[in-house]
Amino acid sequence: MWVYAIGQKSTFDDGRGKINLDGYCQDFSNKQVSTQIVRSNGSLGTRAVNASGARVYGAEFELGYAPTTEINLNLAYSYIHSKYNNFFKTGAGPCLIIGN
Repeated sequence: MWVYAIGQKSTFDDGRGKINLDGYCQDFSNKQVSTQIVRSNGSLGTRAVNASGARVYGAEFELGYAPTTEINLNLAYSYIHSKYNNFFKTGAGPCLIIGN
């Protein structure tokens, strides 16, 4: 796994305001994830499957200001994008739905 990040934190107006920005990227290799399966007896279970690799990237923004000691105004935004590079599907077959 490789993680790259860059950001900046700053204040203004004698510390009453703040602006924070950052961006990041994460590269995963040899990743395994849990998937839900239906066992032969109809019960549900989980199994680890190979996802090969994945990439996640995003950015975050935060703005804050305190016009008085009693009032704090904050605004934040986050964006994230994730994608599997290769995901090997194992073909679990049809799922049976059985009522009570």
